[in-house]
Amino acid sequence: MSQSTCPHCGGPLPIAAVRCPHCAGAVGQTIPPAGFADSNQGPNPAERIWTVTDAGRQFGPYTEVEMAMLFAAGSISINAMAWKPGSPRWIPITAVVPTPGMVPPGVMNYASAPPAVNQGVTIPILISAIFHLLAAAPFALPTFGLLSIALILLAAFEIRFFATASRLPPRQFANSARTLAIWEIISIVTCNFPSMICGIIVLANIPKDPYSPQ
Repeated sequence: MSQSTCPHCGGPLPIAAVRCPHCAGAVGQTIPPAGFADSNQGPNPAERIWTVTDAGRQFGPYTEVEMAMLFAAGSISINAMAWKPGSPRWIPITAVVPTPGMVPPGVMNYASAPPAVNQGVTIPILISAIFHLLAAAPFALPTFGLLSIALILLAAFEIRFFATASRLPPRQFANSARTLAIWEIISIVTCNFPSMICGIIVLANIPKDPYSPQ
């Protein structure tokens, strides 16, 4: 019977494992899922360089083929991250194991998507910038000078984002838009209701990142 997870602890198992590397429980020999060219070949221990973290647990080391099989079997989720010696950071599992079609419809694939302008995000941010500039005028008096400067700076960041959005990577686009949206909502302290509404619209239209913690 094909087995991809340990019956004792539920952790993912390497190819041909006879003992779980996580709890040391005896599991017998695993049969890799069909559809992989290397499924009948034993893994080279020297190729087991990838460590996987998923849902707060860390597994490995694995080869790329092992990771592909575990991922295809559902033992590693789409939110998993992988790392190998020499890598400066953890990267999405789908950047190591290509999985076309695994990202649900309507969710941006941050691992491979090119820069794209989402007008449901950029247009409200530009509109908010205009209202921030209008809101800065009543606070230009000496008593409220700092508040006026803050609104003008926020408007400048919004305009800059609108002008450069088409060149931003997907994750940077989403993170920058989210930060601006939060500040737009906070600007309600100046009674700037239009900018607050724009901020809510931006948050509702930011593409979901399948690799961010849920």
